[in-house]
Amino acid sequence: VETVGGMISGIRVFAYRQNGVTDISSASKIESMYRRAEMYGAPVIAFLDSSGTDVSQSLDCLAAYGRIFAAIETAKKSIPTIAVVEGKCVGSAALIPALSDFVVMVENKGSVLLCPPYTTGGIDAKAVSAEGFSAVVADTADFFCSDDESLSLTIRNILSVIPANKSVAPPAGAYDDPERELADNNPEVGAVIRAVADFGGFLEVKPNTANEAVCGFIKINCASVGVAGIRGSLTVAGIEKLTNHIEFCNAFSIPLVTFQNIEENCPFSFMANEHASVLNAAAKLAAAYSRKNAPKISVTTGASFGTPALFGSKPLGADISFLWADGAYVTALSKEAIGKVIPQAATENENFIDMIIPALQTRKYIIAALEFCRRGRGGM
Repeated sequence: VETVGGMISGIRVFAYRQNGVTDISSASKIESMYRRAEMYGAPVIAFLDSSGTDVSQSLDCLAAYGRIFAAIETAKKSIPTIAVVEGKCVGSAALIPALSDFVVMVENKGSVLLCPPYTTGGIDAKAVSAEGFSAVVADTADFFCSDDESLSLTIRNILSVIPANKSVAPPAGAYDDPERELADNNPEVGAVIRAVADFGGFLEVKPNTANEAVCGFIKINCASVGVAGIRGSLTVAGIEKLTNHIEFCNAFSIPLVTFQNIEENCPFSFMANEHASVLNAAAKLAAAYSRKNAPKISVTTGASFGTPALFGSKPLGADISFLWADGAYVTALSKEAIGKVIPQAATENENFIDMIIPALQTRKYIIAALEFCRRGRGGM
């Protein structure tokens, strides 16, 4: 294990590289790295290519890994943690990326295996290939990189939109005209997010997982903002994707803007045996939205109906809620009813809508709402 401290784009960071089998001494160095980073208020970047524990040291090494996991979980309460999977990450080492805030996977090289394929599924189970495991675990990665250049750029992009610790704000971005209008009124959530962002920049998290949910970070009026979008029937994976992202924004007091335009005929999508899973996941998402750690803004660009209409809404904690003129809130579970709803009628219920806004001026209204909320919270 190699450990180092330094600066990336003016931000202090601590980093370590884990290669091969990890023994007690190496595990202790990793644990100390997280403790020290927490003390200095600096993010930790882990570069992982590990074959797991040194079996010759048996339970002592396993116990050392337990202390690493505890150190990561404690550090996450005050600093961001990033894991770069640049090779095989096997056994206990596989929990390090799982515990980290962000996971960067190096394509065609990185893989995460909690257990070697031949040890899973019981005595009578068929062997599962490492490639099969990687295909599943890759879905949990937040970012993918093809080479060292894209890896370096991704890490810099992440550090540019998140705070170094809970006591500071993220780095400020370059100035972009706050009065700039959107080029069109396309209600598609991903398009709207890019349109309202400074210079159209959008760092999307988990772009290859659960496309009905959109998560990531943008700069708006030079400040970092977390964004969440719902554009289809929510699956368990989509709900968990949203929840994890919102929880991170809550933990580091990052303002959140939620965009909704459900383009499907049903608000949820799940198999019969997933009913309990989607119910529990939706409850956790509702809880994440209800926490008032930072300003929360809601923008409905099209249809918002059924239970998902609550996610990001005023009743669940949004400070300000906007509706496009062509948008609508509908309680029915069928999209057939949406055309029968008069959008303006939504303003009669102040529980959901503060204002109907012109689509092309969405960026200006979001900037004004965030500034209003920051001043109301003491300049957060």
